Amino acid sequence: MEGRGDIGVGGYAEFAPRIASGEFRELGIAAPDRVAGVDAATLREGGLDVSMMNWRGVFAAPGLAADKQDRLTALIATMARSPSWAEQLRANRWADTYLDGSPLLQFIDREQTRWAGLINPPTRSDDQPIEVSSLRMGWGRFALLMTAIGALVAFAASLWFQLRRRRRASADLEKRCGELAAKLQSNTITAGKLVKDGIDIDFSDWKLSGAECDVAWLMLRGLPLREVADVRGTSERTVRQQAQAIYRKAGLEGRSDLAGRVLERFI
Repeated sequence: MEGRGDIGVGGYAEFAPRIASGEFRELGIAAPDRVAGVDAATLREGGLDVSMMNWRGVFAAPGLAADKQDRLTALIATMARSPSWAEQLRANRWADTYLDGSPLLQFIDREQTRWAGLINPPTRSDDQPIEVSSLRMGWGRFALLMTAIGALVAFAASLWFQLRRRRRASADLEKRCGELAAKLQSNTITAGKLVKDGIDIDFSDWKLSGAECDVAWLMLRGLPLREVADVRGTSERTVRQQAQAIYRKAGLEGRSDLAGRVLERFI
């Protein structure tokens, strides 16, 4: 799509919208036989003895109790026989190769054995073959591997969201700094009033009550909670509860975060 390549390889379902719009053209499909509704010859017809299947599986964590395995297997089997799943197969031009239980385990074992043969062809005597046993894994190890991959994907997604949030915060801070500089240069507002107005805006965004606003102002001035209680004529316990409410509403963890959040508007 970016013009950096002439040929693309991928699943037909991913390319289908581009093919339908005329942006892509089918050159061949790596299926054993022609696929209904797909105007493409197989690679075998083009002289390449190749066919591929990109299959999907549903796996559970290792150590799952037998009764739970049976329940999950029955649930997936019911789904695979449902009309809605049949419609998905037709819509995405997927081949129905459903397996479960022992047949699925046998299929995985066969594929691992076949793969070992493919990567260790009998070509040269000085080859260093990879032992088949090193490539085979039990059902428990396979499920554990899938769990680890899932955890890795989740961790990567978490990092992406954190980076995205930080970029947004950086852009917002840059925008506010520009607005601040413009107001100060125009001499339409004093720096002191600008600071107070900005803090009041934060307090309003956090939906602080009047008492919580007073407590937050006193904390920003550096007063310990005991002195805040004296100034307001209330108990230190009440002030501590109000401070916790401020942190919760603002999504902060303590007084230093409160000061840093407010200063962020002006630095």
